[in-house]
Amino acid sequence: MSDPLLRGSSATRGAARSFRNRVRYRFDRLLSRGMWAVLLWLGAITFLVVLLSALLLTISSVTFTGEGDSSFPEEFWQSLLRVIDPGTMAGDVGIGRRILALTVTMTGVLIAGTLIGLIAAGVEQRVEQLRRGRSIVVESGHYVVLGWSDRVRVVIDQLTKADHRAVVVVLADRDAPDMDDDLRPDLDPSLGQRLIFRSGDPRLRSSVALTNVEEARAVIVLAPEAGGEADVVTTVLTLGRAIGFDGAPIVVEVSSDRVTEKLLRVTGPSLHPVNVAESSSRSAALVLRQAGLSEVVEELIEPTTAGVHVAEVPRLVGSTFADAVFGFDSARPIGVIGPDGALRLNPPPATTISAGDQLVAIAGAASDLVPAPARAVPSRGEPIDLGIVPKPMRLLFVGWNRLAPALLAEFDRFAADGSTVLALVDDSVLALDDVHAPTTTHFDITIRKGSDPTEPLRDAEFSSIILLAYPDDVGADAADGRTLLDLALVKRELSAASSLDTQLLVQLLDADRATLADMVGLNGFIISDAVSSGLMAQFATSPQRQTVFRALYDPERASLHLLSSAVLGVDAPTAFVDVIAAAYEVGVLAIGLLTPPERGRRAVLSPELTTTVDQSDQVIVIG
Repeated sequence: MSDPLLRGSSATRGAARSFRNRVRYRFDRLLSRGMWAVLLWLGAITFLVVLLSALLLTISSVTFTGEGDSSFPEEFWQSLLRVIDPGTMAGDVGIGRRILALTVTMTGVLIAGTLIGLIAAGVEQRVEQLRRGRSIVVESGHYVVLGWSDRVRVVIDQLTKADHRAVVVVLADRDAPDMDDDLRPDLDPSLGQRLIFRSGDPRLRSSVALTNVEEARAVIVLAPEAGGEADVVTTVLTLGRAIGFDGAPIVVEVSSDRVTEKLLRVTGPSLHPVNVAESSSRSAALVLRQAGLSEVVEELIEPTTAGVHVAEVPRLVGSTFADAVFGFDSARPIGVIGPDGALRLNPPPATTISAGDQLVAIAGAASDLVPAPARAVPSRGEPIDLGIVPKPMRLLFVGWNRLAPALLAEFDRFAADGSTVLALVDDSVLALDDVHAPTTTHFDITIRKGSDPTEPLRDAEFSSIILLAYPDDVGADAADGRTLLDLALVKRELSAASSLDTQLLVQLLDADRATLADMVGLNGFIISDAVSSGLMAQFATSPQRQTVFRALYDPERASLHLLSSAVLGVDAPTAFVDVIAAAYEVGVLAIGLLTPPERGRRAVLSPELTTTVDQSDQVIVIG
């Protein structure tokens, strides 16, 4: 006696292999091959039906036309008409012809319905594919942003401000509609951003290929909020496999010098790393060197104002740098980059500009680097003593995070002996044991617990106050809320003590909250994602700018300074063109003006040559 389990198994196999199931299985496989396979089968079925109808009519000597003699091609055509248009059978007479015409027509209706359904499904699938961002981008000269973080909005905003015609393609491991919904409401619609979102893993070559990165103008790689270092390295190596390291410039957000050094050894000069902590600390350090430089730094980073531009100017080949200084109306030359990439800021006047040299200038746009009619070059005397003597600094840090050591290390490069730091840390948020101060040469660092930022201000005076956000696990909203509250208390205390000249550095995790800080009229600077994001956007549009910014931020090289017009020998209101000549005579380059607080305290880079310089204005120079 056979086993019932085996009998059941045999019965199951038989049912599975029945004609009905086999037909359904074949049909499912047909559908899985895509719409084109189904269309071909529908076409074949239509042809067979029309062919069978024509054969039956010819064999039975019955015609759809009603004529006595009709050929096979004519019957084939008449049958095809009834498949395509149901109204064609309205004139048919005779029961046989009507039954055949009805059969052919109903087959045509079923096929037409199936075809319409397939087309609708295909269109819907294509639209969904487009919405999900899985199609290839057909653009050239566009910017590609790989990765997703809180900085992506600021980067896109800066890119579109710098280049109104820019097309920005964002590839991230998120749904394209979600990215669009998250970004669009926070962007300035007046800029007319042309944004394209693609969904995929930037670490995979197949996903990167969707952005047409081979024809991109530049690529920006953003580090994710968590575990960013490994992801960034993998993405950069993927780009190397996709386009190599000798094509479009790659601007990469990095978090350590160790990773930067290794990546540069692998990729070469096409990689432009931006360390968020380093860029923020160097900007802050430049601001602390001299009161008023905060407005200058903000103006340089802001893409809608005059800034750094690098370009070859063939008409200057064979001329001297002195000729270039006085050879432009709307641009202020500050240096030369040679074919080897070496930058010379404020080079000697007799420096000859050769073929392949690029001029570095402060201008509103690259199109302003057009030589004007030559003007007389004044004689150059002894260089002026800029009077930049390091003084002991008294710094108050309120709060602590990983940016603090980078700031102190940068401040230590220009601080004088005897400088002090008091770090006030709320131990209910961050344990004092977790506060690790760096080793410095010029600072005596004291760490004290406390939550009231005004308490130290009642006991001592500070040259600068740095308000930092607490670590990331507190949350950006809570951290910024606390910082803004501390800032309000500090401003009130400084106002009561008439100490408004004290410099304020305020870190905000969300750049959109900068307006809430209300730094108008204060000697202050906001440290936020806007600093590093703005630099990334600037390097993407012109990679040579990175060399220029590094030099300007270096206290040991020609850098930014503020001088009174009297120091330059200009004692009465005069035109800016005369200030340029006076600055050149004493060995510095005048690039702009800083108006006093009573006139709004703002930096104006590369003003018109006819702009009147008042005695209360400070002149922005490079020397």
